[in-house]
Amino acid sequence: MGGFGSGFQGAAKGTTAETDRLCIRDWANRAPGLELYYRLTRRGGLELGRVCIVTGHDSLVLTFTPPNSAAWQQTIQIAHAPCTLGGSRPWFACPRCWLHCATLYRGRYGYACRTCNGLNYPSTRETRADRAIRRADKIRARLGWTPGILNGHEGKPKGMHWRTFMRLVAEHDRYADAFMGATWHRLRKVDARLERLAGSR
Repeated sequence: MGGFGSGFQGAAKGTTAETDRLCIRDWANRAPGLELYYRLTRRGGLELGRVCIVTGHDSLVLTFTPPNSAAWQQTIQIAHAPCTLGGSRPWFACPRCWLHCATLYRGRYGYACRTCNGLNYPSTRETRADRAIRRADKIRARLGWTPGILNGHEGKPKGMHWRTFMRLVAEHDRYADAFMGATWHRLRKVDARLERLAGSR
């Protein structure tokens, strides 16, 4: 049987936002014997094949069927770690390093943890302006405002305390100011570079 890369071209690279994932909360409490099929696609709609997931007793069995090569399987174990106040919490055991993790990501050789697949979180690639606008929009979503700082302030959500509302508005404005400052700084650098290029001619 071929490996994941033999039929599924365009394996997971880059950030965790760019690949399929399995989350433990979606699978820990499912009854054994359940079968779920879904198609793997690439950006642009290119089909990479399909996956069948069968739930077992504390495990998942994945069968990958690429378009032009033989099907192959991967088994993922579900471990249960004791909690401080009693009971236990389910985790995936990464098939490559066996460390407990809540999320597995699709890579060249099946699903594994973020570290084994060499993935970064999207926030590690953000510029200062990107980070500020993302945080401002997160607050706008909580307030029920239209996305985008250029849309300005809107009203207080029903049921929210005024103190909470004013705190969130002040935090939003700090991020909006940081975004504008970072953008202005970047534009000044571009303008200075253009001036240097014009002077060298």
